[in-house]
Amino acid sequence: MKKFLLPFMFMACLLMVSCSNEDTPENKVLFETVECSSPANILLDYYSPDPHCVPPMYWISVNNQESELIIKCTTASDIVVDLLKDFNEENVNNLPVPVAEGEWSLEKIDSNTLKFKFNKVNVTESTPEVCNYQFDVKAPADNASTSFYITRYMKVEESLER
Repeated sequence: MKKFLLPFMFMACLLMVSCSNEDTPENKVLFETVECSSPANILLDYYSPDPHCVPPMYWISVNNQESELIIKCTTASDIVVDLLKDFNEENVNNLPVPVAEGEWSLEKIDSNTLKFKFNKVNVTESTPEVCNYQFDVKAPADNASTSFYITRYMKVEESLER
């Protein structure tokens, strides 16, 4: 009987340690679409892999046409945008922030609502095919965050609808 006790206790401890509330809805920063000016031009996808390996993320794909997207956080009343690339502390706290790379801007229009404005791209020879951008949105009160990845297809005019 004793020879089964040690493996049983090990498995019980392992299960207790691996059970976590990190992936419960209360600890995620989730959004819903409030308004999308051109659904054919913007795709918004949510990806929630294993939270112990990769954080949850939203993926926004946009063609080169003018569009606006407004999303509202459904799990937190106050969010913080953490821009990760080419911004100093002054810019992080002063939205809207225009992003020259990809010709778009981000604005926090209230405590938990974000507005993305994508400008029409004037395509030239030097226009890149694709521009990518990443940033995080955090809910400090819940100690939760999610990443946003924006892929701007700079030379694509066609609809992105599936």
